[in-house]
Amino acid sequence: MLRLEGLGYTYPSAAAPTLTNVSLQLTPGTLTLLTGPSGCGKSTLLRLAAGLSQRHGQGRVSGRALVGGVNVEALSPAERARQLAFVSQEPGDQLLTGTLGDELAFGMESAGFDPAEINAALGPALSRVGLPVELERSTRALSGGQAQRLVVAAAMVAGAKLLLLDEPLAMLDPAGAADLMRQLRAACDDGAAALLIEHRLEQCLPYADTLVILGGDGVVLAQGAARPLSPELEAAMGRLGLDAPELWRLAHLVHPTPVDHLRRRPGRSPPPAPAFTPTGPPALRAGPLRHRYERAAPLALDVSSLQLFPGERVALVGGNGAGKSTLLLALRGAVPAGPVSVRGRVVHVPQDPDLSLLCETVAEEARLGPRRGRPARRGASGAGAKGGGGLWG
Repeated sequence: MLRLEGLGYTYPSAAAPTLTNVSLQLTPGTLTLLTGPSGCGKSTLLRLAAGLSQRHGQGRVSGRALVGGVNVEALSPAERARQLAFVSQEPGDQLLTGTLGDELAFGMESAGFDPAEINAALGPALSRVGLPVELERSTRALSGGQAQRLVVAAAMVAGAKLLLLDEPLAMLDPAGAADLMRQLRAACDDGAAALLIEHRLEQCLPYADTLVILGGDGVVLAQGAARPLSPELEAAMGRLGLDAPELWRLAHLVHPTPVDHLRRRPGRSPPPAPAFTPTGPPALRAGPLRHRYERAAPLALDVSSLQLFPGERVALVGGNGAGKSTLLLALRGAVPAGPVSVRGRVVHVPQDPDLSLLCETVAEEARLGPRRGRPARRGASGAGAKGGGGLWG
């Protein structure tokens, strides 16, 4: 279904290739997990497999990618939509329309489906990824995790049998990640082939057939069956500082079959951390905080009060769309929500790192804040839960 033959890529600004001589084959019914350190070329490999870098990139390509025996560069847009589903690392970059319904319909229209088939498929596609069936809802009102669910649904709704996904679990809550992995496994069992880039090995290994490890120099260090892991794969993971999750390793030794979902036994959770005792006034006071992104939409944020103290570390958790990113945006003043009082400086790191990158090179980016004498500031639109970034003082 997919064959990569000696694939390599060198970016125009790079002295050395990002990928070198990568060969890989995906057959129907298999889920291949690709992992490796950040910056080793995993996303570049996926874009080459989808034919994007060949058509739109300006770097140097070596080798070739074949989809169904045909060079991927030769496929027309309609043929690509019918044969492969591609999900990029940044879901916001892949949203093309204004509403959930239009986003889903776009891929099916590109693949040549008739209107009746499209209309019948929209509601079930949203339900499968855990989104409310609100076809007229604005894509700008989605959280980062909800946007990721939507682009996965839009990529898969046309029924493509080759699935190329770049860290699709990155912004999903645990339940959503488990649901997506079950869907991918079911799709492969039904004859699809999936190439999945992920760092969250504990959630992917139980569903994978093949594990491919890419090294920091863009060379495949090892590849082989994911069940059980061979000594070669274990050694390659060790060289990169990766390790098979302990629960996966134990479950596989006891019963070497795919595990649907691994959970800790009751009473076996780690001991609680010591209770935090404030020693001074709060560093941040906020509330009540309320925000609504659209006039008719429900409240995205409804927090009566919040206090954070110096030395305190707080984990903010919740399902996709619960309002976590909106709360952080409200605390830095990027969305109008209510009173916020802060002692000292606030640094905000947004969900989408691209929103904080203002310069063309790493050196310029590192010099920007000190040169101005304060953290770099960038305006924010407040038009969606994943809105604007930058460092704020």
